[in-house]
Amino acid sequence: RCVVLDYFRTFDLVSKIDVKIKIAWWGQEEKTDDLDPDDVLKSLSQVELTKLSLLSVCEFWAFVPGEIRRNLLEGKHNHVFPVLT
Repeated sequence: RCVVLDYFRTFDLVSKIDVKIKIAWWGQEEKTDDLDPDDVLKSLSQVELTKLSLLSVCEFWAFVPGEIRRNLLEGKHNHVFPVLT
């Protein structure tokens, strides 16, 4: 939950300076089953890098489990989620 909140705080901050945000996605859904992002990037070739999915903030939000989304939207930090509109 905290990691997702940190991501969206960053998205909110960056969106205020009118920067287009895309999230590189390689299919990680559980930290315990997958490599960390820096390890994934180090292990990919140039060709494989082009195969990463680039998601919008809203598309990334769809991968956040429903219970975590509800907790975040109902919590005291819900002000960082206007980037979803």
